[in-house]
Amino acid sequence: DGEIQLREVTVFDRQVQQDFLSLPARDVIFYSPETSGSLARSISPASDLYAVGVLIFTMLSGRPPIEATSASNYLDRQLCFEAPRLRELGLNIARTLDDVVARLLRRDPSDRYESATGLLHDLIHVVVSITSAQAVDSFAIGTRDVRRSLTESAMVGREREIETIQGGLEDARRGIASLHVITSAEASCRRNFVDEISLRAKAQGIQVFRGTASVGDPKPLQSLEGVLSHVRSRCNNDSDLAQRIAAATHEHAATLSELCPALSTLWHKLSDPTGPDEYGSRRAAVALESLLTTLASESEGVTFLFDDFDLADELTRTVVQSMIERVRHPAQPLSLCIVVSGESTRRLGVPSSTPSIDLGPVSEASLELHLQSSAGQISDVITRSIIEVAAGSTSMASAILRRMIDQGVVTPSDQGWIAKGPLAETLQGDASIAELLERQLGALSEPARETLAAAAALGPQFELSMLAQVTGTPYA
Repeated sequence: DGEIQLREVTVFDRQVQQDFLSLPARDVIFYSPETSGSLARSISPASDLYAVGVLIFTMLSGRPPIEATSASNYLDRQLCFEAPRLRELGLNIARTLDDVVARLLRRDPSDRYESATGLLHDLIHVVVSITSAQAVDSFAIGTRDVRRSLTESAMVGREREIETIQGGLEDARRGIASLHVITSAEASCRRNFVDEISLRAKAQGIQVFRGTASVGDPKPLQSLEGVLSHVRSRCNNDSDLAQRIAAATHEHAATLSELCPALSTLWHKLSDPTGPDEYGSRRAAVALESLLTTLASESEGVTFLFDDFDLADELTRTVVQSMIERVRHPAQPLSLCIVVSGESTRRLGVPSSTPSIDLGPVSEASLELHLQSSAGQISDVITRSIIEVAAGSTSMASAILRRMIDQGVVTPSDQGWIAKGPLAETLQGDASIAELLERQLGALSEPARETLAAAAALGPQFELSMLAQVTGTPYA
């Protein structure tokens, strides 16, 4: 009836030593990591805003941000993993609303909204945009927040590029294959953009298979591990899909089972690979191409994303380039959108005639929004001084602002960030982002650098106990 009803009230006496571990998971979902004591941070307004994020997330998705079997399990997972994005769960909602909820639920309170005023401004904009059927995705969240620390900025200035990709996603659902090449000299810029493509595709019910290359000398198929892992997960949850894949790839069953043992249960009978051993790589490429083509025949649409394709292993490059040729010269309808990203089209090795989306410098207006989304309210003097030297680079702008804060020439106040010293010196001496980062890393202690290196090797998500074991750091 459009009315909000209070279904249940749980009251905790903070004077009583409550054993959180004995509670059911549903009784602790509104507790932020610092409120429960899992994270050694002070309780602040951001702790209450975390609960607001849980409320909105649960109302929109019908489930808590982190699913767990008990309070103990919930608190442990809450400390190790960020909550999933709403669009990642398949909810076709506005990007801005997704960004707002994600920021509310950040594990570290310094990454969340720090003022209810800033949150209210963004929520009002979302509501007005939705009710008036206006575009909301170009809005940058957090610009009216009053912060004492920086957080990740919303993506700004890429609306035209995103619309191009959106067209490819819509084509995939109609059985029309497309290829999109994303280039940028800044790796973080490329990855943020591909992250957004992934979320958009999932929100529209399109299956996403993502492969990522690694720096160094990659082992064969390392760049396809993420794709094959997702194939295995989907087959485990969808027996009909598993049967379709098994039937379509039975000629390559032995080869695929050898390449990905976890998929071997798909085929009841395996024949020995045929052909001389020297053709093993070619045989593997043909088998994998058959698997990916079968996935691309699904009517719901499929998106293959390959980050840093210019660094991919040779076998992955062979397979993906064969798929690219299928897109360029289709012999059958494919509900497929392929996105490859890298530093340049030359290094990616795609046909020179392939159109590319270059994520070059953004406009001054977009750069200003980027800074405000990360820092909240900030003095015009600081903003203009950064824009003048950042040359449209969001990464450079963020690095310069962080250095200004580290050196104490920019400080927080009740009205936002203000200049407390000469800004000129902090704007000189670094010709690239690499030099800025090298300077910042050099200021860290040796144990801090070792921990960062270990975390980078473990990947974007890992258990804290694993990091402690790798670094030799005590972990309770």
